[in-house]
Amino acid sequence: MNGDDEKFNEAEFLEKLGATVETYDRQRAASLCAELIAHLRRRQDVYPLKEAQQALQLLRNKRFFDLLQQTADAFIQSGQRSPRIRRMYAQSLLDQSNITAALNELKSLAADTTDNAKENAEACSLIGRAYKQLYVDAADPAPARNQENLALSVKAYDEVYERNRNLNLWPGINVVALLSRAARDGVTLPDFPQPSQKAEELARAILAVVKELHDEQKADTWSLGTATEACVALNQSDQALVWLARYVRSEYADAFELAGTLRQFKEVWGLEPRSPIMSLLQAELLKRQGGSVPLDPNQVAEQCQRLPEVKEKLEKVFGEDSFVSLLWYQKGLERCRSVAQVTTKSRRGVGTGFLVRGGDIVSGLGDEPCLLTNFHVVNRSGVGGGLRPDLARVAFELVDETTRYNVTEVAWESAIALHDAALLRLTPRPGGAQPLSVTDELPDLGPDLARLGTDLEPPPRLYLIGHPGGRDLHFSFQDNVLLDHEDRTGGRRARDNVCRVHYRTPTEPGSSGSPVFGAEGWSVLALHHAGRKDGMPCLNGRSEGIYSANEGVSVASIRAAAKATAASPART
Repeated sequence: MNGDDEKFNEAEFLEKLGATVETYDRQRAASLCAELIAHLRRRQDVYPLKEAQQALQLLRNKRFFDLLQQTADAFIQSGQRSPRIRRMYAQSLLDQSNITAALNELKSLAADTTDNAKENAEACSLIGRAYKQLYVDAADPAPARNQENLALSVKAYDEVYERNRNLNLWPGINVVALLSRAARDGVTLPDFPQPSQKAEELARAILAVVKELHDEQKADTWSLGTATEACVALNQSDQALVWLARYVRSEYADAFELAGTLRQFKEVWGLEPRSPIMSLLQAELLKRQGGSVPLDPNQVAEQCQRLPEVKEKLEKVFGEDSFVSLLWYQKGLERCRSVAQVTTKSRRGVGTGFLVRGGDIVSGLGDEPCLLTNFHVVNRSGVGGGLRPDLARVAFELVDETTRYNVTEVAWESAIALHDAALLRLTPRPGGAQPLSVTDELPDLGPDLARLGTDLEPPPRLYLIGHPGGRDLHFSFQDNVLLDHEDRTGGRRARDNVCRVHYRTPTEPGSSGSPVFGAEGWSVLALHHAGRKDGMPCLNGRSEGIYSANEGVSVASIRAAAKATAASPART
């Protein structure tokens, strides 16, 4: 290695990458991977296998599949071609829907690992997964090629399962799932003339193995998820929830595992999004990692109505601790009803807003429900790209998709350079949605943010509900770490009466005016208004200078500014 590369420390790199992915800092993770790839291209010897595999595992666990692909490819090019590295490379292709490329790599890997039982089983099982994905993506069982893909998937999984029924449970439960799917779709599989009967037989055998492993405290994370699926196959809904609770509490149930299980129940089993199993998985994934969830009005309404019923059932099934995530998720769903889209008269989405009790912002408005949004979305004069009140319309998608509310008055506003906020009075008064609770409290970050790269308590997370890109309502739940705010110990406000909050929760145009929720209690702590991918100045004079961040203004500073003009709420 040359002089520069002698400074590269594999252990230190792993530590930095691990701390970065734990806070879902995608930009920093991409920078670290680029640094590693550049090093690999200059390096004269082969990178240590253990450290290479650990780096890829960190990326896989948090579902950074694009970075996983790039880094695994660089390892392979540099001469580190272990079966596990090649397998993770193929997995990255599969999870990015590059199925043909993944199949080519997996077939080559299977041929090269005939003397390695574990890796050969993994490669052959992933071949089954690739054909399974081709079948479910087609969403049509009639064409012969789709039926052939289903048959190839079952064959691949079944061959691995039959090698060792007590060890290869994951391929086995996929045979169960696909036989059940074949029966529902009316697809004939020559090797399985009675698919439903065979699926039930295999599910019982698999469940018996997992029960024995669990009794002996030897069941791993995947086994617990497998038992959940076996109970679904056997129509044992209560027992499925018991196993699911064990699964999501398992030490190694990270985003990769939960997302795979969620995908299986959705795509292969066809479980309803509102079912307790799907809701609990969605809730646990919401707390761990990323993406966004589109919210169906009927799903939200039904889940909210079923909350007491679900709570009572889950209490009977597995006690208080195991269903808190589901109730937490459903509480978030209830909040969705109070989030609205701000549109033009022609129904083009321009922003988001949310109901608050008017008196919580401006004292003279009492209990009147008002909409809080950004100044740059709606303001009295239509400046800064905002709509004038007479040109704006408001719709609560999850309450009534047809009703459009008029903005009768901007009760209070603060310019973009200050709080970028506007409190709107609506007519008619919104029904079917309650004002959201707001809080003046921001999470404690201590005197500095040094802990973001340490083993100390992880940073708090925030959640947004809004209309990104003018589309339907979405939950944002990836990369949702609180970065900094100006009310922390040692904080310095750039403007005396404005408290800004920085976070990495993903947003798009149209998210402006979204409520920013704390993870505990689902109270609104900030009004979202801006974001930059690569040029947001850090808060409190931090030495980093700029970073990728989204920005909101704390509700506490908005309330303080509004109440300062309470004697005349119609003036700024």
